[in-house]
Amino acid sequence: METTEQVEAMGALVRRSRVGDSDAFAEIVAAQQATVFGTVLRIVRERELAADVANRAFYKAYQGLASFDETRPLRPWLLRIATNEALNALRGRAREAAHTLSGEAAEAAFEQLAGGPDPAAGSPWMPILAQTTRARKSPSPSSSRQTT
Repeated sequence: METTEQVEAMGALVRRSRVGDSDAFAEIVAAQQATVFGTVLRIVRERELAADVANRAFYKAYQGLASFDETRPLRPWLLRIATNEALNALRGRAREAAHTLSGEAAEAAFEQLAGGPDPAAGSPWMPILAQTTRARKSPSPSSSRQTT
């Protein structure tokens, strides 16, 4: 639990940050970085991802400084932002994994791409598309005339 003096000191840094003092926000980051990173790392369990998520959390916190009540402790607010960002990162990974083929399904899909039959070959539209393509490639009578 933060003491009243710590809350007041962080509140002063927040006020300075709001008016554009980048050094004040750098002090906030330096003071809270280990806590935010540790919280995120416990959630995502991967150092590189945790560093990225912690950076995003500080960026979001900076964007939201105008809505922060500086009479309240900063640490819980920052940790809530960091936790939300970590959970969003995990959800994004789960969505990505759900849309990624793996194992036998991936091998079958790769074989179809690499040497399988052309899916357009059996299309009833192929003769029409071939005629349209040839017509576009052949020069029109008006373009072959020379003007003098």
